[in-house]
Amino acid sequence: MANNKLCDFAITELIHDFGNSIEGTDPGPESKNVIQNGRYKTYKKQFDEILRRGLPEVCKGEFTKYDEPGILKHVTNDPKIKEVIKSKQLAGKTITTINGKTFKVTIADRETLSEAKGGSELFDQLGFNQDLVPVILADTFSWVFKTFKLGKYMPTKKIIIFNPLVVRADSASKVNITDAKEMKKYFANENGIEMINVVDTNTFTCNSFATGSENEFFSIYSIKTSLTNNNQIQQEWSGLKRQGSKVTSIIRCPVDKVNNKTNTFNRMTQFINDQRVTSNAKLQEQRNAAVVSNLVKTNSPENGKNIELFNIELQSKRSGDWLPVLFILNYASRNTENLITFTDPRLTSDLDEIYNKCFTKNNMYILTIDTPLVSYALYSGVNVLYITANNTIVKFEYESG
Repeated sequence: MANNKLCDFAITELIHDFGNSIEGTDPGPESKNVIQNGRYKTYKKQFDEILRRGLPEVCKGEFTKYDEPGILKHVTNDPKIKEVIKSKQLAGKTITTINGKTFKVTIADRETLSEAKGGSELFDQLGFNQDLVPVILADTFSWVFKTFKLGKYMPTKKIIIFNPLVVRADSASKVNITDAKEMKKYFANENGIEMINVVDTNTFTCNSFATGSENEFFSIYSIKTSLTNNNQIQQEWSGLKRQGSKVTSIIRCPVDKVNNKTNTFNRMTQFINDQRVTSNAKLQEQRNAAVVSNLVKTNSPENGKNIELFNIELQSKRSGDWLPVLFILNYASRNTENLITFTDPRLTSDLDEIYNKCFTKNNMYILTIDTPLVSYALYSGVNVLYITANNTIVKFEYESG
């Protein structure tokens, strides 16, 4: 049976991705289709039943509810985790997650960086091993690269920006690391930290949560991420039961174009909202409630298919965040022939001397501003660099558990 703590993440992601808008181009909070905290709370029974169908053998009532800040408090078992991070009280200390994972905490302050040696100072503040090149899976904007590039002197320290296909499969808030024009200023100039831009083109297959292991995708679906012959990312989702026991799959190509928030929002909400246009907000709410209730009330093949499609849309969007964590957990030595470097003068063969030493799960870090992703990384025992709203970067370095 799926761990109920993992089930909590499904609720967090539902509200995180399909609640209030962050970017102006996404459906905003006034949209009739938005899933606010209040709507989930009012129709918890129905939404839990819908989500339960996307997770294996989850008991009714096993879901709870954690919004974006709530999930971090829950996982760290600390109701004041945001405050102690902001005040830097957590710097140099150790935290233990609700499932026994232990992390050492280091906090770096971007505002204290000097103009002359900013990137190098940030490297030191984060406590990176001077003899080991850190490998960072970047789930964030390009301004982070700019911060590491601060400084006027030739670099003496290196960082590998590592992009497995599962990172690139989520297009939200991601810099295009294969765009030579955009990336040249970060990877080719001589100032600040020397950054090596590496893409892993290996196919990555994540099994479904079939054995109760927390290191597999907590879903009834297994996902295979790969490149097509024309270098487009695709994902194949297996385990979708369309009719009765017949099993088929959904293939998303190019996945980095279809897994964005707006597209998945529009595809997902068609199954839980009434699509008729009305300016009467109360009437719209009543209609939407009826759609959700009818979806779980009627045990028909068509409803069963729609419930699974709803789950596919939610989980495919978050796969760009969940799967990199699982990629690290399942990481093993790979052939360097599958590593490609972009926009910098290094040849792939030049990576051989550092590959075996640096490309290990203990030396990989998720870099993100996404609080649910930070929470999931901590729960899973994966190193994470958390960029906060007050110009700090928090390194949670996994120790044991």
